[in-house]
This record gives sequence, C-alpha cells and structure tokens, in this order.
Amino acid sequence: MGVMKISAKEVAKLKLALGSEVTEENDKNLTRLLAIYLEDARAFILAYTGRSERMWLKAMDGFAREIALIAYSARGDEGAASKREGAFSVSYIRDGDLPKRIIRGLKPFRVVR
Repeated sequence: MGVMKISAKEVAKLKLALGSEVTEENDKNLTRLLAIYLEDARAFILAYTGRSERMWLKAMDGFAREIALIAYSARGDEGAASKREGAFSVSYIRDGDLPKRIIRGLKPFRVVR
C-alpha cells in the first residue's frame, strides 16, 4: 500500500478542532504530528473496510479526522484508563479500541472480498 497524500486543508480541519492548543510556536510540529495521525487513521480505516487507497470515499474523511483526534488526545497517556485533574476527568480508549459509534459508522463502507 502506498502513502495517501494528506492535504493541508485536512490538517487545518484537525487544527481547528484543537482550538487553543495551536500556537504560532508549535504550529509546524503540530502540523507534522497531525498529518502522521491522520495518515495512520486512514490506514486503519482502509484495513478495517478492506478497501484500497483508490477506493477511499470522501464520506470516510470525518471518521479519519475523529480517529486522528482520539490518537492525538491520548498521546503521552498510553496505558492509562483515565486521568483526573481537579474537577476534570478524562477516560481513555483502552487497548486501542475505538468508540462503537465510529465502528458502526465505518461498517457500511466495508467491502466483501
């Protein structure tokens, strides 16, 4: 499998979702990191759906962004089930499982081989 080209527009959408985490100082490194997460998310989706890169559908873009944001949010906290900081609590995906809503959303894109 080749490498799917990740556009600047796609990375910009991820940055928008991150909001205040994007600063002038971290923009370049963040752009690279988000592109890697997005590439990995697309590779996962292709493997899960049994599709090739040329069979990628625009409708799968949102799922790729969501998976990339999940991976970005969990960075540095690998292996943790949850984290609490004061009144704020975060639960992480364990064992690489994705939320069921993502898996349910991707099922219609699976191809029979």
